[in-house]
Amino acid sequence: MVAHYPPECWPSMVQNSHNRNICPAGWHVPTREEWLVLINYLGGDNVASSKIRVNKGTNSSGFSALGIIWRGDDGLFYYSLGSGAYWWTNSVFNNTYPFYTYLYSDPNNLRVGYGQYFEKNAGVSVRCVKDL
Repeated sequence: MVAHYPPECWPSMVQNSHNRNICPAGWHVPTREEWLVLINYLGGDNVASSKIRVNKGTNSSGFSALGIIWRGDDGLFYYSLGSGAYWWTNSVFNNTYPFYTYLYSDPNNLRVGYGQYFEKNAGVSVRCVKDL
């Protein structure tokens, strides 16, 4: 059986994460801009990837990124343990596609992309960050 979730689930759950208890009190789902700040702080796309991964990297940032199981917008589940990971952001491109951060098996690849692979009904991880 394949689980299908309507696209409207994404904005009501992720964009309103403060109101939906996705993250603990005092924490939130980061925006696209917050992910970009992290990537740039860690040295940019070609350096940050190694600094956040447990496998195939140094994890010198303490982020501890691991590959995960994720659900595509086709409703199927994909296993990428050790090879890739995806995290939602709290931002939308063109009022349609959610931005997400992705990490691929290439140790020099940590990017923020948007719905070319995931629409709002896909299921990927959420990483919470502390409110300032």
